[in-house]
Amino acid sequence: MLKNNTFLLFFVFVFICLPHELISQNWQVGEQTITFIDPDRSNRSIPCEVYYPATNGGQNVPMGEGEFPHVVFGHGFVMNVGAYSSIAESLAEQGFIVLLVNTETGFSPSHTNFARDLAFVSDDVLARGEIPGDFFFGQLNGKFAIGGHSMGGGCTYLSVQYLNNDAACLFTFAAAETNPSAITQMSTLNTPNLILAGELDCVTPPEDHQIPMYNAQSGDDCKYYVEIEGGYHCQFNDFNFNCNLGESFCSPPGGLTRAAQIELVLEVLTPWLKSFLFQECDSWDEFLAIIDEEDGITTEFECAIEIPAQPGIMINSSQPACPGDEVILEATETDGEIIWNTGEESTSIIVTEEGSFYYSLSSEVCQIESETVEVVYQQNPGYLIVSSGGNELCPGESIELFASPNEGDILWSTGQTGSSILINEPGTFSFEAELNGCSFFSEEFTIVQNPDPDFQVVATQGSILCPDESVFLEVTDFSVGVLWNTGQSDPVIEVEEPGMYFYEGFVGNCLFFSDTLIVVEEDPGEIEIIPLGDTLLCPGDELSLVAISDNEFLWSTNEDTDTIVVSESGTYSFTVFTANCSYESELIIVELKPEIFPEVNLMGNPFLCPGDTAILEASVFTNELFWNTGSSDSLLVIMESGEYSYSLVVDGCTFFSDTIEVQFSEKLELTILAENVSELCEGDSIILQTSTAGIPALWSTGDSSAMLTIFEGGLYYYSIGDSNCLFTSDSLIIKFISEPMYELITDDLVDNCPGDSVLLKVVTDGATVIWNGDRESDSLWIFDSGTYSFDLHIEECKFFGEELQIGFRESWSIDSIRGADTVMTGEFYIFEVDFYDFLTYDWQVWGAEIVSGEFTYRIEIFIPEHSEENVELTLLLSDRLCKEKTVEKFLVLENSVSVKDQLNEPNYSIIDHGSYIKLQFSHAINNPQFILFDVVGRMNRLWVHQSNDVFQISKEGLTPGIYLLKIKSSGQEDYLIKMLIN
Repeated sequence: MLKNNTFLLFFVFVFICLPHELISQNWQVGEQTITFIDPDRSNRSIPCEVYYPATNGGQNVPMGEGEFPHVVFGHGFVMNVGAYSSIAESLAEQGFIVLLVNTETGFSPSHTNFARDLAFVSDDVLARGEIPGDFFFGQLNGKFAIGGHSMGGGCTYLSVQYLNNDAACLFTFAAAETNPSAITQMSTLNTPNLILAGELDCVTPPEDHQIPMYNAQSGDDCKYYVEIEGGYHCQFNDFNFNCNLGESFCSPPGGLTRAAQIELVLEVLTPWLKSFLFQECDSWDEFLAIIDEEDGITTEFECAIEIPAQPGIMINSSQPACPGDEVILEATETDGEIIWNTGEESTSIIVTEEGSFYYSLSSEVCQIESETVEVVYQQNPGYLIVSSGGNELCPGESIELFASPNEGDILWSTGQTGSSILINEPGTFSFEAELNGCSFFSEEFTIVQNPDPDFQVVATQGSILCPDESVFLEVTDFSVGVLWNTGQSDPVIEVEEPGMYFYEGFVGNCLFFSDTLIVVEEDPGEIEIIPLGDTLLCPGDELSLVAISDNEFLWSTNEDTDTIVVSESGTYSFTVFTANCSYESELIIVELKPEIFPEVNLMGNPFLCPGDTAILEASVFTNELFWNTGSSDSLLVIMESGEYSYSLVVDGCTFFSDTIEVQFSEKLELTILAENVSELCEGDSIILQTSTAGIPALWSTGDSSAMLTIFEGGLYYYSIGDSNCLFTSDSLIIKFISEPMYELITDDLVDNCPGDSVLLKVVTDGATVIWNGDRESDSLWIFDSGTYSFDLHIEECKFFGEELQIGFRESWSIDSIRGADTVMTGEFYIFEVDFYDFLTYDWQVWGAEIVSGEFTYRIEIFIPEHSEENVELTLLLSDRLCKEKTVEKFLVLENSVSVKDQLNEPNYSIIDHGSYIKLQFSHAINNPQFILFDVVGRMNRLWVHQSNDVFQISKEGLTPGIYLLKIKSSGQEDYLIKMLIN
């Protein structure tokens, strides 16, 4: 089957009628390089450039969410994979992972290795998709295709024999015959195959390569041959120098542009790949429409692939089905591979539970889902029996039972019908409900009868309530929850008040009441204690207590008499005993005033020093306190030795203190022995001595000695003490004069010019400045080099300042340059001036060349042989600080020869070529030497390229101007050529 169309209509279709699916871009494109390692071929490295769908495009970005097919592509002979980036990016935008295999790129490729590389990458990507953490993990839909261009196309067919997994389809661009033969391999191919060829391909002509491949493949496996009218071999890809260079020697003109050919290739290829790798029915229809209707292509094909008809489902039973029934679902279309959503692959399935069911019907290029049917089972409403009052029947009562939910026809086990029945005797009950033709049974419900438990109140220790005691009441059945009329719910309660007590309790769902118990109190008669006196006793006093009661009693002192006598503090009572209870009398508290032991406290040492005052303090103070001196104050001031004590009355009781003895010592007179000084300069010292030689002294500074050397001003004294007293000397005040702070302000101290002056100034607060020991002033002008110092004076104190070195530069004078006044060409001359080590020298020379000494006091120059002008010397002198001076010397040039005298007029021509000058003579010049002078006679470096009588003179490094070129040759006369260089 062949079809021919015109080239012009193709463009109209592409730009006007191109389907939306081919124009729209669904994905951004990610790109990265991944190297695969084949362990079966000595860990062969297989680098690939990978293009893939991504949410955000760019290098090494994550792949987009979803599962995608992958396409492995082989490049052409000596071509790099970058030539296929347009094809790869377009397919990646459509949701394909494209791997461009980048091996065998040299001039001696192995077709077998390249084919095995394509196969290994195809299989290894699938394997990596199962490895957690791998780039391809969870991103593959399990389908892949292999394709290639030229050599890669032939290797595509060779690769199929090395695959471990089946490729969904193949495609090639201008496939080339290989070694081993791809044409021979086609006879074993059973994979859908798309062969794209170029009508104007002169590299792999279709009649020699692609058509024999198409004819060699069996038609049973679906094969397509598509020839692009005006298509070239190297326009299946982006521009590539190697490919285009080879094709340029044979390709005819007038074909498609590269952009138009690639766009047409993608229009055919994209739906082909989508059909087999995404199994999109619309894409297969689109591919067939392009093959049948597209302009600009010629096609031939043999393919029996068809799109399945829309499948349906037939249900063989009524709905809803009853629980336990089987429902059979049958597929109405069976021409293709059937897979139910249950995982079964038969034409019919048996369903035993409700749900949604459908199946997919697949061919090689298409997968269609059937309609979805809902299988519904009659749901058991979950029938229950609900009681109006539990399952326990109390005597004389009844219980109503309800069917829940109230749906369908209800038949009770008692033979009654309806949604409820009334029960007044124990038994087991249930019902059957018929709903939509299905029968459902409730659970059984049992009702029991409760007997009277005969509740009673039990008082385990009687019902008489004694004072400060309680009565415990119990229930007869501890297994029953109860509620007392007191509100308590414990089986045993404690009662502390008289009254009537009973309880109620549930047995099952029935409420029962106990009998009633009465709790009463007993009357003990009169109970009283009478004290015969005040209950607050002084130490040694006594108190009588009398008991009043009609019953037997016992005192808290274990006495049983009517009256007891107490002399100690405490709490006293008695207990009365009746037939049932015991009663406590009131409490009588007897307090014994505490015995006081007053003391005399001396505030300080009892051995006092002369002139001291001692204070005695009473440890206890009342308004009735009396010292043995007659004083009644709590504090007693004494100034003489003696024994002292006091007495006091507290709450009517008299107490006496202890006695204390006080003694006074004799006074010791102390003075400080020192020089008659009152001021201390910082850095000096003063010696202080005690007036008691041999007795240790403690100075106010903390030092312990008879002699103290001080370095600071302040208040000084010392103390000498014995075991009782401390004696302090008089005080001596020493004024301390600190070294004053100052700031020295000065100009440059070391490097000053002759005739300059330096100002030294000292800024201080309150001190007098003395320069060099005799001049009092805060500032000093310096005109000569030397050493200068100053001191600071405050009152009688002298402090040393700083010592300064002041320096002035040596004066100098240079007025002339020593050396010859006349010079001759071709000679060397030396000129000089006086030498100073602090001067800089900078020579400038006109009309001669500097040989040496350009920056020293002595210079050597050379007078060029053809110099015509006088020579001028200029020397710039500087000491870098004080003075600069320029000295000049003019030299007269003797015996100079004019350049014109040496000029010969050879037969030559000069041509300026921009970067060089071409000089051509009418005759050859033997072994020439070139010397170039500028207008002032300075020689210039020269680069000359010679070829016989033609010379090329480089202008590099030459400034525009007039130059004199001297040419010396062996056995010939010299030449002087005047040139103007622009």
